[in-house]
Amino acid sequence: MRNVHETGQYLLSLFYSTVSQRHISNNLLFDTMRRKSFILSALALGVASAFVVSLYASTAMLQEATAQQQGQQQQGNQGQGAEDREMRKQKVIDRVRETLTQQGVSRVSALGILGSFQNDAESGEPSWIVSGGWRLLVEPSEGNKTAATVQFRSGLHMVMFDGSAKHTHTITEFALTDWSVEEDEKGNPSVITFNGTATVSLRDGPMEDVPISIKIMQGSAISVWIDPEVVTHFGDTPIYGVVIKSRLPFAE
Repeated sequence: MRNVHETGQYLLSLFYSTVSQRHISNNLLFDTMRRKSFILSALALGVASAFVVSLYASTAMLQEATAQQQGQQQQGNQGQGAEDREMRKQKVIDRVRETLTQQGVSRVSALGILGSFQNDAESGEPSWIVSGGWRLLVEPSEGNKTAATVQFRSGLHMVMFDGSAKHTHTITEFALTDWSVEEDEKGNPSVITFNGTATVSLRDGPMEDVPISIKIMQGSAISVWIDPEVVTHFGDTPIYGVVIKSRLPFAE
């Protein structure tokens, strides 16, 4: 009976020993697998980080290269645009010189009538009738292919829709600051714009250096824009009119 008991004790201890060894082995295996998993995760994270950094750097380089290319293209377009503007102006001056030579005069002229409805400075609604004559003189400058001397004068009558508040204004002493030419699809001048300053007579006296923009369109219409931030009396829209006679080089 004692032998049976000792044998049982021995088998039981052997069982526990085996279970403990397997538990230790499983723990070691689990630790090993966990370390491997951690190493693989770290490697994957490192590869992913390197890829993201590389992708970011490549994107930044691509954006920088694109920006440089766009900047160069924009500069080229601006340069080309400025060159085209100068060529259009030169074509007009060349035609003006041809006209001067043919007619034996020193400058070309254009004249006509202004007639327009203007907004009231206070209400912002159309309230005024403006009409009057105008004259433009253009004389090419010597030694410069695109420069010219421009004179503009206008006498205006102004009255409200109901016939009240009738009065007059003048635009004189126009000083050219720059001018430009727009062409139609056939390469003929369609719009010639003269920008500058002028003296405008007002109720409180003449105001000097008022920004003015004069556009001759198709050789048949004119608009005179008087800067409303300087002179509010004429409203916020140009004064329009017609060209009665012109020697400016527009297509017939």
